Amino acid sequence: MTSTHSLKIFLALFLALFISGCVSQQSSPWQGRYSNSQTNPQVNAGADNQNVLIQPDAAPVRREASVKIGFLAPLSGNGAAVGQSLVNAAQLAVFDLPSDRVELLPRDSGGSSNSARSAAQSVINDGATIILGPLYAQEVKALNSIASPSRPVLGFTTDWTAASSNTFVMGFLPHAQVERVLDYAARNGMRKLAIVAPSGEYGNLVTAAAQRFLQNSNLPSPRIINYTSSQQAASELQTLQQNPATKSDAVLFASRSSEAASIINSVRQSGATLPRVMGTGLWDDDNALSQTALRGAIYAGPEPSEVNRFSQKYRSVYGEIPPRVASLGYDSAAMVLSLVAENKALTSNTLSDPAGFSGIDGFFKFRNDGLIDRSLSILEIENGQRLTRERAQKSLSF
Repeated sequence: MTSTHSLKIFLALFLALFISGCVSQQSSPWQGRYSNSQTNPQVNAGADNQNVLIQPDAAPVRREASVKIGFLAPLSGNGAAVGQSLVNAAQLAVFDLPSDRVELLPRDSGGSSNSARSAAQSVINDGATIILGPLYAQEVKALNSIASPSRPVLGFTTDWTAASSNTFVMGFLPHAQVERVLDYAARNGMRKLAIVAPSGEYGNLVTAAAQRFLQNSNLPSPRIINYTSSQQAASELQTLQQNPATKSDAVLFASRSSEAASIINSVRQSGATLPRVMGTGLWDDDNALSQTALRGAIYAGPEPSEVNRFSQKYRSVYGEIPPRVASLGYDSAAMVLSLVAENKALTSNTLSDPAGFSGIDGFFKFRNDGLIDRSLSILEIENGQRLTRERAQKSLSF
């Protein structure tokens, strides 16, 4: 992207912010670097920690940025709308946490390995010191050979196999969700678990994460239903729950909300009763709220109030509610901006700093192997809403 084109985007978005008035009225959703001495850690974005509005005709001449952030997202094809929302969210972070030292370099990752590599090479040629994105697993994996300790890649995929020592995965990974909801269940007397998981990689990962947590916590081994059809799952779960010897205290579903609701309805129609129903982050969407069978069900996810705050701010600027994944674009860009403000090098070692970060989706930190750990709230689905039953902690103890 040329500097002229960057300036046009810069001024256009500033004008949108001026019209909406959102920047002058709201503080940044980004909570900044975590510190034990801070109750609500924030990055200082000005003398009063509010964003300062500069009207477009008074905008200063843009200096040559000393830190350039490559930002790869699918801006063409089927994923273009999601990709644009990621870029929009990152631009919003730039305006919430302004710095004349930073320039965002958006590129179309194209949705394939080859196009992602070309886009990455383009931002590297333009001086990028870190690459945020791309979105899809195959794109992120294609950049493993490009990522280095001094130029890390931070992908938005949920595929944990894309992670490496210099390629970080920022998507919502199921292991943290499973551990959090099972810990809550155990502390509330739900110790005998049944797992209902579809055949496939995701179901296997959820099952393995649950088994590992239960074993490490000296809890009973779970009853496992690994299914290929909803009818099979419902039949086996009905049998388990009707037998006092195998009846569980809670059932963990590793499927999307609509599929889980179908299984639950079938079991209840047979006359069997179900204990507490639990799910994973797959339920962190509006579809789950419309499933009456999931009323009272719980799962672990980011605090809704912060997510909603970001969504409303995004809407006030861009005129639409962003897809759920857009918050990753904001948090990743805000994280880099906070590091730049602290004069930190944008290296793999810096990203894996155990101090971690606190953003829209809560506290998070990266492991040395590139995976992400998140502090999550316990959420209950009730009457079309998400109710917080236990708020996320502001730190992680491991």
